[in-house]
Amino acid sequence: MLGRRTFLAATGVVIAAVAAGCGSSPKPADPAELEPWFRRYIDLLNAQDHQGLARHLDNNAEHPSQEAADDAALRVTRYGGRGMAVQKFVTAKTFPETYQATITVTSQTGKPEVLIETIRWVPEKARWYLNELNPRSTPPPSGAASIERPSN
Repeated sequence: MLGRRTFLAATGVVIAAVAAGCGSSPKPADPAELEPWFRRYIDLLNAQDHQGLARHLDNNAEHPSQEAADDAALRVTRYGGRGMAVQKFVTAKTFPETYQATITVTSQTGKPEVLIETIRWVPEKARWYLNELNPRSTPPPSGAASIERPSN
């Protein structure tokens, strides 16, 4: 009888250990990762590296998504090749897992410029997502109320 109890107790310990390992919690956001992330972002913009920026925006994916490629192309067109240097970097938590980064840069002209970006942490994927520069808009559902003023 003692052998059976020992076996059952040992089995319970093994099951508890396996269950504890399976239920690992998602990695929390670490705001300290943001400055290096954005410095890399600025370097890729300066280099006008569409592919590199798309990979960076898509969490260093070998084959970035089409959305990341489109967003990278738009960002390089708007900000690329300016020789920006980061002068000041400030983040503020705006919502749970969401931060606003205010990046003061100087370009080749020496004139300071402020870039404001919103980035969010997705714990289930353990990665940062930068809001798209030009988010895609979707048409309103049919029958949705209009915000247009009625004509007189």
